[in-house]
Amino acid sequence: MPIVLAIDDDPWILATFRKIFAQTPELRLWTATTAQQGIEIVASSPPDAILLDINLPDVDGLETFRRIQAIDARIPVIFVTGQGTTESAIEAMKLGAYEYLLKPLELPQLRQVVDRALAISRLMHVPAVMAETEPPDDRADAIIGRCPAMQEVY
Repeated sequence: MPIVLAIDDDPWILATFRKIFAQTPELRLWTATTAQQGIEIVASSPPDAILLDINLPDVDGLETFRRIQAIDARIPVIFVTGQGTTESAIEAMKLGAYEYLLKPLELPQLRQVVDRALAISRLMHVPAVMAETEPPDDRADAIIGRCPAMQEVY
């Protein structure tokens, strides 16, 4: 069952997320009200996608994103903010954010973005499989290597 972690200090936003995702029983929503709580959750049991507010009470959302990436860079992070600036949006995307949404949220759009992020997350966690017997196609570039580091690259 896919898990989405919402990190936001606004109880109304978290309640809205609960309402939106309650309509999807095959998805589980976890919440955190501080960056530290969210980071601890990611470190102990990484979710499949994260909804992250830019303005958190303890640590800036961009710094929180950096810390999450240090734990697992494969988790798609969707920034959700009501006080976003062009600079923060550009910085978030440079750092590798999956999406940057502004509040008030369009709920169908949020669901679509989360669904796409979960699909990407599934693909990011499936190991690459290479045929043992099939000769490489001479027309294509080949990446050779079976060590864990190369499997991560694949």
